[in-house]
Amino acid sequence: MPLTPNSLPPTPAEPVPEALFGVALVDQSCWLEDQNSPCARDWIEEQATYPRSYLNVTPSQNGIREYLEGLLNVKRISAPRTVGDRVSSQIKQLADPRSCRVKDLSFESRIRSRSALM
Repeated sequence: MPLTPNSLPPTPAEPVPEALFGVALVDQSCWLEDQNSPCARDWIEEQATYPRSYLNVTPSQNGIREYLEGLLNVKRISAPRTVGDRVSSQIKQLADPRSCRVKDLSFESRIRSRSALM
Protein backbone atom coordinates (compact mmCIF):
# COMPACT_ATOMS: atom_id res chain seq x y z
CA MET A 1 0.00 0.00 0.00
CA PRO A 2 1.86 3.09 -1.15
CA LEU A 3 1.76 6.17 1.02
CA THR A 4 0.47 9.19 -0.79
CA PRO A 5 -0.41 12.65 0.49
CA ASN A 6 -4.01 11.97 -0.54
CA SER A 7 -4.25 8.98 1.77
CA LEU A 8 -3.23 10.91 4.88
CA PRO A 9 -5.89 10.95 7.59
CA PRO A 10 -7.65 14.33 7.51
CA THR A 11 -6.89 16.93 10.14
CA PRO A 12 -9.96 19.04 10.82
CA ALA A 13 -9.41 22.77 10.99
CA GLU A 14 -11.42 24.56 13.62
CA PRO A 15 -10.34 28.20 13.45
CA VAL A 16 -10.21 29.90 16.83
CA PRO A 17 -9.29 33.60 16.76
CA GLU A 18 -7.04 34.80 19.57
CA ALA A 19 -4.60 37.58 20.34
CA LEU A 20 -1.06 37.07 21.62
CA PHE A 21 0.84 40.16 22.72
CA GLY A 22 -1.61 42.30 20.79
CA VAL A 23 -1.23 40.35 17.54
CA ALA A 24 -4.38 38.75 16.11
CA LEU A 25 -3.94 35.07 15.23
CA VAL A 26 -6.15 32.23 14.08
CA ASP A 27 -5.30 28.86 15.64
CA GLN A 28 -6.45 26.01 13.36
CA SER A 29 -5.43 23.21 15.73
CA CYS A 30 -6.54 24.55 19.09
CA TRP A 31 -8.87 21.57 19.48
CA LEU A 32 -5.83 19.27 19.80
CA GLU A 33 -4.64 20.94 23.00
CA ASP A 34 -7.01 18.79 25.07
CA GLN A 35 -5.53 15.39 24.20
CA ASN A 36 -8.13 13.60 26.30
CA SER A 37 -11.09 14.89 24.29
CA PRO A 38 -12.80 12.23 22.11
CA CYS A 39 -12.06 14.18 18.89
CA ALA A 40 -8.38 14.51 19.72
CA ARG A 41 -8.08 10.85 20.81
CA ASP A 42 -9.67 9.70 17.53
CA TRP A 43 -7.32 11.92 15.51
CA ILE A 44 -4.25 10.68 17.43
CA GLU A 45 -5.32 7.06 16.86
CA GLU A 46 -5.77 7.68 13.11
CA GLN A 47 -2.37 9.35 12.89
CA ALA A 48 -0.71 6.44 14.72
CA THR A 49 -2.49 3.86 12.54
CA TYR A 50 -1.51 5.50 9.26
CA PRO A 51 2.26 4.72 9.26
CA ARG A 52 1.60 1.31 10.83
CA SER A 53 -0.64 0.39 7.84
CA TYR A 54 2.36 0.99 5.58
CA LEU A 55 5.04 -0.59 7.76
CA ASN A 56 3.03 -3.77 8.38
CA VAL A 57 3.16 -4.65 4.68
CA THR A 58 6.72 -3.45 4.00
CA PRO A 59 9.12 -6.34 3.36
CA SER A 60 11.99 -4.51 5.06
CA GLN A 61 9.97 -3.84 8.22
CA ASN A 62 12.26 -5.96 10.41
CA GLY A 63 15.35 -4.17 9.10
CA ILE A 64 13.77 -0.80 9.80
CA ARG A 65 12.76 -1.94 13.29
CA GLU A 66 16.26 -3.22 14.08
CA TYR A 67 17.82 0.00 12.81
CA LEU A 68 15.52 2.18 14.93
CA GLU A 69 15.95 -0.02 17.99
CA GLY A 70 19.71 0.34 17.60
CA LEU A 71 19.36 4.10 17.54
CA LEU A 72 17.14 4.07 20.62
CA ASN A 73 19.21 1.57 22.59
CA VAL A 74 21.20 4.07 24.58
CA LYS A 75 22.30 4.36 28.16
CA ARG A 76 20.03 6.32 30.41
CA ILE A 77 21.69 7.92 33.40
CA SER A 78 19.49 9.32 36.14
CA ALA A 79 20.10 12.61 37.83
CA PRO A 80 22.38 12.30 40.86
CA ARG A 81 20.56 11.90 44.14
CA THR A 82 21.67 11.97 47.75
CA VAL A 83 20.87 9.17 50.14
CA GLY A 84 22.36 9.87 53.54
CA ASP A 85 25.91 11.05 52.93
CA ARG A 86 26.23 9.28 49.57
CA VAL A 87 25.50 10.64 46.12
CA SER A 88 24.61 8.10 43.45
CA SER A 89 23.20 7.80 39.96
CA GLN A 90 21.48 4.89 38.21
CA ILE A 91 22.70 3.71 34.80
CA LYS A 92 20.31 1.64 32.68
CA GLN A 93 20.62 0.16 29.21
CA LEU A 94 17.28 0.69 27.47
CA ALA A 95 17.43 -2.59 25.55
CA ASP A 96 17.39 -4.50 28.83
CA PRO A 97 15.12 -2.76 31.35
CA ARG A 98 16.36 -5.15 34.03
CA SER A 99 19.92 -3.92 33.70
CA CYS A 100 20.70 -1.32 36.27
CA ARG A 101 23.83 -0.39 38.10
CA VAL A 102 24.39 2.31 40.63
CA LYS A 103 27.43 4.54 40.39
CA ASP A 104 28.62 6.10 43.63
CA LEU A 105 29.35 9.75 42.94
CA SER A 106 30.16 10.82 46.47
CA PHE A 107 33.33 12.76 47.16
CA GLU A 108 34.62 10.17 49.65
CA SER A 109 34.30 7.32 47.16
CA ARG A 110 36.29 9.28 44.56
CA ILE A 111 39.06 9.87 47.10
CA ARG A 112 39.05 6.17 48.05
CA SER A 113 39.26 5.09 44.40
CA ARG A 114 42.09 7.54 43.66
CA SER A 115 44.08 6.47 46.73
CA ALA A 116 43.71 2.84 45.66
CA LEU A 117 45.32 3.73 42.34
CA MET A 118 48.34 5.38 43.96
